[in-house]
Amino acid sequence: MIEKSTTLDPRRRLGDLVKRVALRHDEFMIERKGKPLAAMVPVQKLQQLERLARCDFLIPLPRRTALPQEEADALADEAKHRSRKGPVMLTEPKQLPSVIGTQHPSDQSRP
Repeated sequence: MIEKSTTLDPRRRLGDLVKRVALRHDEFMIERKGKPLAAMVPVQKLQQLERLARCDFLIPLPRRTALPQEEADALADEAKHRSRKGPVMLTEPKQLPSVIGTQHPSDQSRP
């Protein structure tokens, strides 16, 4: 079980908390104003999480159909332009534009 503490507690008892994490494998969630900011976990758990994240990343996504090079280039170009504009907030899924061949609503003002 993860023990919760405020940001002041680790300042006062850092040595004690580090010993508990290293030797007893205790875990601490450090909060400020009720919001989690950081965690203290044993090194072994951190390494395990990193290994799991790498394994998930290495699992290939299922391939749909191969895209022709022109469509792949258009899709990459559109993603690049949209990422530069910042996040787009959609209220309903029906507002999603087609991936290729249509302009995003914010692009309509451009020539």
